[in-house]
Amino acid sequence: MENEDKNTKQLILEKGALLLAQQGIEGLSMRKLGALVGVSQAAIYRHFANKEELLRAIIQNGYGRLVSALRAVLENEHLSPAQKVREAVYAYINFVLESPDLFKAVLLQDSRPARQQVHSVRKDIGKNRETFAMFIKVLSEGMAKGDFAPADPELTALAIWASLTGLASRIAVERSMAPDLRNQLIERFCAIILGGLQYKY
Repeated sequence: MENEDKNTKQLILEKGALLLAQQGIEGLSMRKLGALVGVSQAAIYRHFANKEELLRAIIQNGYGRLVSALRAVLENEHLSPAQKVREAVYAYINFVLESPDLFKAVLLQDSRPARQQVHSVRKDIGKNRETFAMFIKVLSEGMAKGDFAPADPELTALAIWASLTGLASRIAVERSMAPDLRNQLIERFCAIILGGLQYKY
């Protein structure tokens, strides 16, 4: 019974992300979600007290998966700082390709839970966001080793993150993009980012 409840809850989160991505916050309802999952509204309420709690859980679930993917790269001691940056770009894009609905639910929704979880353009972001703390550390290491030009690592992380989110958003929205073109865009993006990190003004 416990495993069945866990499976149902995970299915609710997955279908909730799909519904959220397709219809936005206004279109996310317990009734619609119940129909999509194949359970009653009451069954949804057994797992989530209200819509805001459900929305927060969908966003936290997606953000947690993204954090895990980035941690595997950014904390890999066998990679150089430049390699970590490049692989982090690919980890982020792969998350989008594997779960485009989840990405759109996590990062492209303007709701209070979404803002609390992922809105990030502010000072001292590394103190509040694990992804930024890891990325700032990698950039600082690269600058200390001379691999990257000296700069404010936090500001640099914010600039790269904003650019990467823009690229990921296009990939998530333009699902018909040819794989070859997509790969070329990602490679060119990496070249521009790494070139900028190494350039001394």
